[in-house]
Amino acid sequence: MGAAEFEAEISGVLRALGYAVRPSPPSDIHDVDLILETTGRRVAVQLKRWNAPVGDRLFAGRIHHSTDETWLITTSRFAPKAIRLASTPGVRLVDGAELAGWLE
Repeated sequence: MGAAEFEAEISGVLRALGYAVRPSPPSDIHDVDLILETTGRRVAVQLKRWNAPVGDRLFAGRIHHSTDETWLITTSRFAPKAIRLASTPGVRLVDGAELAGWLE
């Protein structure tokens, strides 16, 4: 599955969970792939279809897009630095195991 297919698949899952989903602009340099909207809340989502642990590049996109939360969704797992950042309010990490549950 390529990056575009992965983004489309996750967008469909998030729509099924009740979010309005729109892609971020293609030239976005802030690592945000999707913007979610639901009752008074906006979420910047970064998608990583990786095998290696994912790091911590989350906050620039949240600030740039003025969102309430930022999510990092990966097919892999998270590096310790990313896990520490997840204790920050408004940060959510979704690893490959949780993502697999969403896709069932």
